[in-house]
Amino acid sequence: MEEKIIAISVLTVLIVFFGYRKKSSRDALYQLVTNPVWSINFVVIMCFIAYIHFIELPNIKDDEKKEKIAESIKRAVIALIIAVLAELNLSIAPFWVVFVFSYFMHGWM
Repeated sequence: MEEKIIAISVLTVLIVFFGYRKKSSRDALYQLVTNPVWSINFVVIMCFIAYIHFIELPNIKDDEKKEKIAESIKRAVIALIIAVLAELNLSIAPFWVVFVFSYFMHGWM
């Protein structure tokens, strides 16, 4: 468990560090966050994930259906991270995100 936290923490710090150093990435992030359509959709996505995780999943009795929903959410989160990184012009970071999650979070992807 500790190595997972360290790996994800190092990955996050490096992405933030290199993203902050690129002026184009800072500008792109500002454009995203100040865009009301993007911000509202991002909040809706976070609410949807919270609803599925805290309300829907605990009430599902069928293990196969529960597993399918959980896997779908996991993959969607990774896709969202990759899409945001691509929008911020951080083209190498998605590789490391996928590698770290697939290596350290066995079965998470």
